[in-house]
Amino acid sequence: MKSFDLTSDGTVNLSLSNVVENPLINGIEIVRTDLTDTGAADAVTKTAYDGTTFGAHASTPNGGIGWRDNRGAFMLNGVLYAGSSNGSFTRRTYDGTTFGAATTINTADALVPMADWHSEVSQISGMFFDAGRLYYTLAGQSNLYYRYFTPESGVVGSYRFTATSNVAGVDFSKVNGMFITSSSIYWASSVDGNLRRSDWSSAIGAPTGSSTTVSTDDWRAHTLFLYQSTNGTPPNQSPTAQVGVTCNDLNCTYSSAGSTDPDGTITSYAWNFGDGGTDTGASPAHRYPAAGTYTVTLTVTDNDGGTGQATQPVSVTHVNATPTASFTVSCGGLTCSVDASGSSDPDGPLASYAWTFGDGGTATGVTASHTYAGTGTFTVGLTVNDGNGGTDSTTRSATANSDPVTFKGSDNLNANVSQFTVTVPSAVSAGDLLLLLFTDNDPVPTVTGPAGWTLVQTASSTNQNGRVWRRTATAADAGSLVRVNTSAVTKADTTLLAYSGISGTTPVAASAAGSETVTRAAHTTPTVASSVSGARLVSYWGEKSSATTAMVPPAGMTTRASSSGSGSGRITSLTGDSGPLAAGTLGGLTATADSTSAKALMFSIVVAPS
Repeated sequence: MKSFDLTSDGTVNLSLSNVVENPLINGIEIVRTDLTDTGAADAVTKTAYDGTTFGAHASTPNGGIGWRDNRGAFMLNGVLYAGSSNGSFTRRTYDGTTFGAATTINTADALVPMADWHSEVSQISGMFFDAGRLYYTLAGQSNLYYRYFTPESGVVGSYRFTATSNVAGVDFSKVNGMFITSSSIYWASSVDGNLRRSDWSSAIGAPTGSSTTVSTDDWRAHTLFLYQSTNGTPPNQSPTAQVGVTCNDLNCTYSSAGSTDPDGTITSYAWNFGDGGTDTGASPAHRYPAAGTYTVTLTVTDNDGGTGQATQPVSVTHVNATPTASFTVSCGGLTCSVDASGSSDPDGPLASYAWTFGDGGTATGVTASHTYAGTGTFTVGLTVNDGNGGTDSTTRSATANSDPVTFKGSDNLNANVSQFTVTVPSAVSAGDLLLLLFTDNDPVPTVTGPAGWTLVQTASSTNQNGRVWRRTATAADAGSLVRVNTSAVTKADTTLLAYSGISGTTPVAASAAGSETVTRAAHTTPTVASSVSGARLVSYWGEKSSATTAMVPPAGMTTRASSSGSGSGRITSLTGDSGPLAAGTLGGLTATADSTSAKALMFSIVVAPS
């Protein structure tokens, strides 16, 4: 077998002559060596380029097309124009992923068959379009040619023109694929595969200036074209996600600062922290529930809907912080209440609370109460546990007393008069507290309290008047008469109560008055805030009704006085007390009458112990 290398203009002429011992010729094969073998796969690759940096070559679907037979191509507004080794010139749509069906461009052939053009197409080694001209190079020829071309009508010019011969740095006989941008021409060398660039002058239709190698990858190809979408833009390039993270204990701060989009902007971020937690910020923070290694995923989306994703393992360790135990204690008589809501844990919720009361008693929970068997001062202990091995304990003293406030007696008058006289119990001693409660059935008459008494509360409605007075008893008060006067005869209830063991400075720590607004049998006293431990709560109801004769007291209250007048519009009253009570919100007790009425006055009075 004999082989010879030659440079052809596209036609190879063979001459055979007779010689002695003429050999037998079984076949002649002409092979082009200036084209890259694409292999059986007819592979198509795409590469991102921003004018400075090339991305990685990536395979893309070839559409089932035999690209090894292609001879140059270019794109205009989403349409790919390409030549073939059989001399045909076609166009098809291409969206960057999917190739449409090919349509032959042969409009001019309908007038005069363009044999020269189709012969050239089979030899094309590079092709591009600019300013109404279809530029191309032919294998082995050192010229850049062009024909006029109208894409709208599909007419290729019948005449071929020479745009230029070889220029500095550009040997058109060595072109193996080319394309242009607005100001540059790029071509792949059939010698080394490098991609080179020169300035391009559309006005003169030729490269200008010197050439520069922009990539040393092997760019030799049957088809090398610049993608252009239907609106004249390149395909969207997917963004790249990058995860940055710093952690302190279980707390991590993330950054997407290294994420980029080569042809636009990143418009959204989606984080998955690997423990079910998510976020959409560019630089979020997240706390993990426990130590361990988690896979963090960041997905970024660009302004064209392209996405990029990155994952990174994050390992966190936990140094447990010690909780702090803190509580308050309040005692009323022999019962003490404790509250540990002031306890805290800097790195999570507390898991448990354990109480000891100093007498063998125990309890759990944020709050608890304990009743002592006898009086005394006890050490109450609290231990909190954070569930991660951290504990803290603290103690406080609690003093349990038997009831220091003692009921000494009462007197009551329920009548239809203008002078309401009651008697101070004979057991009263100097320093005791006297309470005088008054309710009538008519708000018009003027009510005048006894001399030497202090007004504590006033209540009134469109149907009633109500008053509460107090007095610190002297030695002369026992058995004395106390009188409330009204400016006219009225039906009213007057109740006097006496207590010992009360505070010498603030015997009445707090009080409140209320009036009924709804027709019903159940009437509720107003609530009152008390800061006193061991207090006794005095509750009073005075209802105006022609039907009511009695009231049922609330559970837990001791009745000290009750009465019901006579006739229509009479007053039915109920007075009682409860305690000792811990500090907090007191009152809100409900007494139930044996008939309904919307006319009732109620008082809540907190008696402070000594």
